[in-house]
Amino acid sequence: MRQSAAMGAAVYRSLLPLALKFGITTEECSQHFFQMASEAQDDENSYVLWPLIISVWKRKPDSE
Repeated sequence: MRQSAAMGAAVYRSLLPLALKFGITTEECSQHFFQMASEAQDDENSYVLWPLIISVWKRKPDSE
């Protein structure tokens, strides 16, 4: 959990300037998130579910 919480906080931190600029969050809400992430990293009842990423490749057949 420790690595997941740290990664989640790092992603949040990297997006924070734009989120603040566009009014998506506030400094107060962000500090609350960081506090919760810090507390959760040592809680054995906490978990992180990362988004699933699916990729597909397709090739157009050669014209005959």
